[in-house]
Amino acid sequence: MGEGTTVRLELLGPPRARNGETVRPLGGHDKLHLLLFYIAVEGETSRECLLDLFWPDHAAPAARSNLRQVLHKLRHQLGEVIPLTVGRQTVALAPGVTVDVHDFLRLNESTERGDLTGAAALYRGPFLDDCLPPLGLDALEEWTLEWRDHLQALAVDLFRRALALAEAADQRGEWQQLAERLLELEPWEEEAHAALMRRHAADGDTAAVEAQYRRLADVLAEELGTEPGPDLQALRDQLTRGEAPPPPPPPGRPESRRLTALYVDCAAEDAEEALAVSASARTGIQRRVEEWGGCVPDFHGSGVLAWFGYPLPREGAARAAVAAALAILETEPHARAAVHSGTVVISQGNELMGRVPATVVAVRDRAVAGELVASDATRRLVQGYYRCEAMGDGLWRVVDTTGARDRLEARTAPPPPLIGRSAEAERLRRHLEALGRGQGGALMLRGEAGVGKSRLLAEVLATLPERPVVHEIHCSENFQESTYWPVIEFMNQLLGLEPAADEGERHARLARYVGELYADPGAVLARLAPLLRTRTGEERWGTSETTPAVPAGVVGAALADLLERGAGTRPLLLLVEDVHWADSATCELLNGIHNRAGERPTLMLITARPDFRPGCDENMEHLDLAPLGPSDTRALASAVVGGVLDDEALDLVVRFTDGVPLYVEETARMLAAGDDLSERLGIPETLQDLLDARIHRLGRWLPVAQLAASLGRSFQRELLLAISPWDEETVDHGIRALLEEGVVEREQGEGERLEVIRFRHALIQEAAYQSLLPSDREEAHAAIAGALREQFPALARAHPEWVARHLAAAGEDEAAIDHWLRAAGLALHRSAPTEALRHLRQGLKLVMQKEASSERDRQELDYRLVQGSAYLVQGEYASESASAVLDRAYQLCGTVGRIHEVFQVMWCLWHGESSRRGGRSSEGASGRRLLGLAIRMREAGALQRAHYALANDYFFAGEFAVSRHHALQARSWPPDTAPPLGDDPWLMAGAFLAWDEWFLGRAARARRVAEETVAEARRRRPQDRAMALAFQGLLGVRAGDEACVAAVLPELEATVADYRLPIWQMAAEALSAWLAARHGESAAVVRLAPTVAGSREAMPAVVGLFQLILAEAHLALGDGEGALAVLAEEAEAEARYRQGHDRAERRRREGDALRQVHPDQPEQALHAYRAAAEVARGQYALVPWLRAASRAAELGGETDRADYEAALAALEADGEPAELPELTDGSYCPTEGVAPN
Repeated sequence: MGEGTTVRLELLGPPRARNGETVRPLGGHDKLHLLLFYIAVEGETSRECLLDLFWPDHAAPAARSNLRQVLHKLRHQLGEVIPLTVGRQTVALAPGVTVDVHDFLRLNESTERGDLTGAAALYRGPFLDDCLPPLGLDALEEWTLEWRDHLQALAVDLFRRALALAEAADQRGEWQQLAERLLELEPWEEEAHAALMRRHAADGDTAAVEAQYRRLADVLAEELGTEPGPDLQALRDQLTRGEAPPPPPPPGRPESRRLTALYVDCAAEDAEEALAVSASARTGIQRRVEEWGGCVPDFHGSGVLAWFGYPLPREGAARAAVAAALAILETEPHARAAVHSGTVVISQGNELMGRVPATVVAVRDRAVAGELVASDATRRLVQGYYRCEAMGDGLWRVVDTTGARDRLEARTAPPPPLIGRSAEAERLRRHLEALGRGQGGALMLRGEAGVGKSRLLAEVLATLPERPVVHEIHCSENFQESTYWPVIEFMNQLLGLEPAADEGERHARLARYVGELYADPGAVLARLAPLLRTRTGEERWGTSETTPAVPAGVVGAALADLLERGAGTRPLLLLVEDVHWADSATCELLNGIHNRAGERPTLMLITARPDFRPGCDENMEHLDLAPLGPSDTRALASAVVGGVLDDEALDLVVRFTDGVPLYVEETARMLAAGDDLSERLGIPETLQDLLDARIHRLGRWLPVAQLAASLGRSFQRELLLAISPWDEETVDHGIRALLEEGVVEREQGEGERLEVIRFRHALIQEAAYQSLLPSDREEAHAAIAGALREQFPALARAHPEWVARHLAAAGEDEAAIDHWLRAAGLALHRSAPTEALRHLRQGLKLVMQKEASSERDRQELDYRLVQGSAYLVQGEYASESASAVLDRAYQLCGTVGRIHEVFQVMWCLWHGESSRRGGRSSEGASGRRLLGLAIRMREAGALQRAHYALANDYFFAGEFAVSRHHALQARSWPPDTAPPLGDDPWLMAGAFLAWDEWFLGRAARARRVAEETVAEARRRRPQDRAMALAFQGLLGVRAGDEACVAAVLPELEATVADYRLPIWQMAAEALSAWLAARHGESAAVVRLAPTVAGSREAMPAVVGLFQLILAEAHLALGDGEGALAVLAEEAEAEARYRQGHDRAERRRREGDALRQVHPDQPEQALHAYRAAAEVARGQYALVPWLRAASRAAELGGETDRADYEAALAALEADGEPAELPELTDGSYCPTEGVAPN
């Protein structure tokens, strides 16, 4: 070999060597060339390995001698062409020699059109075309065939991808050449024919379009006995009419997917024995793997590495892997096996990358001969289907099957109650009751996976007083191409046969069964013959591809008659589960059974997916199961996990599961197990295979779904187009494909009238998203964030949380922190505090991940301030969460806070403290401290808030005149159209001013202020409106004004129903119960009890008010003892929270209660009334004073009468006696008697 020349060994196609321009063909049937080819592909190889492969039957000395001779010939005959490096232990090609196989594999990994075209040019034909080792070299023959199959599979996928890129680039010559090359490898490849049809249409040659279609039709008819699919037929019709062809699907991209790996090898200790055993067993192992839906893309050392869920995902991949492993161990006594499930990367060249192979091999090391060991990841997926024994270190020995055929039978715990299916259950029950009366028929239950079809059947069957004879046929995804497989499995169970029973045993067993039921069994046996056919050898029963000699409908009718006779006089129920997985012959058989419906009391119940189109009679009655509604979803989720989920978690279940019961159950368990609540909840591992299989039905349009999923559950067509690498026509065609497949649906847009599309299920969107590689996700999110800010600014302003989410996912943390804060502020102004807190949690995660610094403290303070305000809007004034946030904010103010931020923190702290204790405090964040800060700030807004805080403090202390003064001060500034986060000081001051005026005897003024406050609040935020309405309604309660409460309540209830405002929700419940009690409804007391308990948790300072309402409800119902018990608790609350505002009213109600309980002991009531009057007199609370004094005057003497007169005089001097119902209706005039208010 001359210096500078490049030597190349070309093994794709007929083998040859190239040296510069010189090409030399190489033989391929002798050991000399085959040894050269082996080391060329595998690289440096040990002499021992070559001895085992090329001279397996020779003694060691003879084998070594033969190897030396072959190497000598190689060096002398081909050394000038293909130089070798021969060492004492190994043999390799000399440096500088290249091999086309290696270049093909490297270029195949690329996504660039030029690289793929180059790889396509390298593939001249099958690996070592027309070369096979001499007889007897079985291991070498296997190696050759494995590489040939592997490289051809890669080539097929390569040509598909290269063709898609060439067509997208409109490179017509390259496009046509690649399509023709692809058809050489796969003559029935529809996409290649479609590409050529589009190529001919682009040239205006419709005759060539039709000819290309006929070419495919002929191939399919001759080779596969089928015809082109409906999509290609539609394309032919479109192109022959001269219409523009639809765009080709976008090229695929690397994908992340969970697979289950099965590794099988020989447990023999001797390496030579292991190699021999494994080589002889590989064919049988591979057959078993493929039978259960797995594939063996490549052998792995001396073992077999099989994949389940590849190349296409499938439901139950882990279960299929375990079933295949157990079947292999039955026939291979020396074998040991391991299974492991994990995430791999599937390259565009369909190469599998990741740690799963290494892990499953490590798991294998713990297995002995005849044993299957599973990782914990796989064990969790097959739990309930297989019995496993713990081995330690997260490994499990698979013992045997439990016999479970579906999720319902595989449950390890009792199922939750059947929720939300009463109508469907009743309809099904009517069919079964009709069967009991001798009426047959057929019913198909349709619903998507996990909607509860089997569960509904089981639940209704369990309630029947008399069960019919029940037979069950279960169809399986693993055997949907196997003729009659579900029925054959059913016959095995019916006759007590093992699956491996031979044809003679089957015939004898069936003949005995039929002979007991028929006088002339021969004709029946002939009709049932297809269910007896078997095949010899390794292949399972029922996999014949030949057409049954007896029509399937005739077989079905015979089977139905057989089962009906076996049932005798009892009705027969035939359950057919998962018919969407049945083969065509089984469907025809079921049609035969359906055609007999009504002849005898036989009911056939079939379960199917919604997209199943039966070959049976379209007149079959259907029962469609829809997803559950939100309330039923919440109830089911709570029942599954014993009620441990809070409202936020239940909201997530509703959002992520869309009411599909299986999704609900698994998601609820995942949350109950402690998974964090976040923007991306993730997919329960038990649903991963199901969802992966669903999205891969999109085929080559999956990339559109993946990119759309990056946008979120809902996405705008225009935004998808903006970030897409494809043209508008391709994007629109992809959206249509997603719509037709039922993955997405259209919904009403907003803002800029953009077309909005929504994934029908959040978990399907999540599955499409997670199938992207992390690097592709990050790239997509960066593009989305950029497009939102630059091309759709209105959307970005309206939804800063969208921008924040995409920025965070793209790794742009600083910008994301800013947008999460914006999103939280916007949510608060929309009265959505729960949403705001969710945004703040996301942003704070990013803030706290940064290195400690003053900048980080600054950002954290910004977040804590908004977080504290969010708790205020939510009504969690006194919660531990709010206190912790505000304490942290106060701490940060000490280092990075400015005076207005200190004021904001103190404002929030004041809310919490006043809510926990009410009234004034000499310590903590009191209103006086706020006023001091506000004076220093010289800001009207701060002064307004400080005066409102003092009005609040003094009110709860029972100093109503002082409270009124500060409320008027706060109201002296005009309402702020953009009030601070938290309570609106102008509105809140008005609410307390109305109460102050009432206590001070100015009822008309109180009503007027309350009405003004409500009118202004209606122009503000929903929480402002709810607050003002609640205060007005509670004012009505204080005044005993039923009309006021009744007028306020509907609007208040509507407001709190639309927005989650727990404090005002409790107020609405209290007002409603108060009205009910006034009208004699005894249930009112029961309704009020949870409200009181809730206020004690959320806002302890107001619990006294709710207790007073509860006590009055007891009084209105004549339950004085109940009222006294509640009032005793209120007295404790007064002392605990240092409140005095309702002390007089509490003591008066004690007197009313004592009069009910001890009517013959008025002195006890009189004592309470006098105490109430004394408190009210000291507070100058004129209405409570009048009420208490009037009661005391009725029971007491002249002193009490004088006190009553003093109260009246005070009202005349400072109040509005003419407006007081207490005087105008005579209810508090002692001369006319009294009645409890």
